Amino acid sequence: MATEPETGSVEAQWVRDLRAAGDLVDPQGELLLSEAVSVWTFFPELRDPTWYITTRPLTAGAPPKSCRQTGALMIAGTGSTNPNGQREFRVREFSCLAQNYLFAPPPSLLATAATDQPVFLTARADLIQQARDVRLRFFAWDAAGQPVRVSFRWQLIAPAYFQEP
Repeated sequence: MATEPETGSVEAQWVRDLRAAGDLVDPQGELLLSEAVSVWTFFPELRDPTWYITTRPLTAGAPPKSCRQTGALMIAGTGSTNPNGQREFRVREFSCLAQNYLFAPPPSLLATAATDQPVFLTARADLIQQARDVRLRFFAWDAAGQPVRVSFRWQLIAPAYFQEP
């Protein structure tokens, strides 16, 4: 457990803001002061995919990278933005995962527009710790910067693990 900053300090407010955003917080509420990279490997002869999370400290002079094996959810689908050029949903809205599965950073979301027209499409995956879920958000606009309705394909890979009740 990391040492908490003094109550009322600027650092304490920064920690509260980070925890509220959820971007740099692990499932136990600890701050992640490192970069995380997910690596998935699959060799047919092993018949078992392996998922690793590699973390590298953000501070100079810290110990080198560390690796740990974990589970992962890989899910793909199709969708379309609304007339306002946006779409949002959560993984648990359309999956049958037990509530005992927790997601861990970093989720990775890739989206590709399914159109011949020139459009811009961005995607973001956010961990929602309280709901034990991942929120997927998509945004699309045309070359003039106007929101556009567009069909897209997406793929999410999120580290996950099972927590005993």
